[in-house]
Amino acid sequence: MLLFEDERRLVVLGDREGTGKSQLLQRLKFNCDYRLQVPASLVLLESNPDTSKGRKTVTSAIDFVDWLRSDLAKHLSFPRYDRLNEFRVNYIWAPFAQPLDIVQGLPQAAQVQMTVDKVEGGAVTGVHIETLNLQPPTTWPNREQERLANQKCIEAFLLDLRHAAARHPVVLLIDSYERAQPGLDDWIVDEFIQPLLLAQEGSPRAERLLVVLAGHEDKLPPFQQMLAEKFERLVASLELLGWTKDHVRDLLKAHNLHVSDDNFKIVYGKVQKGVSIKGALALAQLLMTLERSES
Repeated sequence: MLLFEDERRLVVLGDREGTGKSQLLQRLKFNCDYRLQVPASLVLLESNPDTSKGRKTVTSAIDFVDWLRSDLAKHLSFPRYDRLNEFRVNYIWAPFAQPLDIVQGLPQAAQVQMTVDKVEGGAVTGVHIETLNLQPPTTWPNREQERLANQKCIEAFLLDLRHAAARHPVVLLIDSYERAQPGLDDWIVDEFIQPLLLAQEGSPRAERLLVVLAGHEDKLPPFQQMLAEKFERLVASLELLGWTKDHVRDLLKAHNLHVSDDNFKIVYGKVQKGVSIKGALALAQLLMTLERSES
């Protein structure tokens, strides 16, 4: 699909829990990073995600776009978002009243807090300064300003992403959709996927952006109902076919886990009954340890 030979820009990957969707997305991310050299981000929507970067739970749209920006910034630039976000994290309101098309021309946040034209001999315009302590804001004055600042940053990011995806292929992998925080799940569909990928009227698509959305098959958005006859043209819907014995053997081999034929039957039987891949690996590790202790 990275050849972009048809109109499909959304891949929906649905199956029951524990069938290897997360491992597949991790592999896709690896391939993008090291084999295809395509900018990619893998967003984990579960609580307390297990990542090497120690990231926190994604609870809101601003957390979501900040995660994407963190992954993609090695290869892509987000000038509007970066400039506005600098003001947001420093709780400076004035720039958020400006239209997005002039954001890049705004001064840096540190220059907005205080401007002194001239300092001579410890005096500013004839006023002697003994001690000067600048105390930057530590919070927003009210929730409405915070909401609007977040919203403006999100709009800036989406605009930057459109510009980036007009020049380069970009892959976004979203895991565990069913575990998204309340409200974030709807935002991902209504404000992110639909305007960027599904050719809404008056909203051109990000033509070289590919999104893979994975989750429990019963809790994924009803794209077929939403798109009707457009569904097959715009969406690739995939279902994992289950783990065969060869798949499980290859998995154990990849993790350097070697068990007897009898213990392999135990592990494979658990996988068939719905045990997660992580659970199957833990079981194989335990069985291998027991085998070694008995030998």
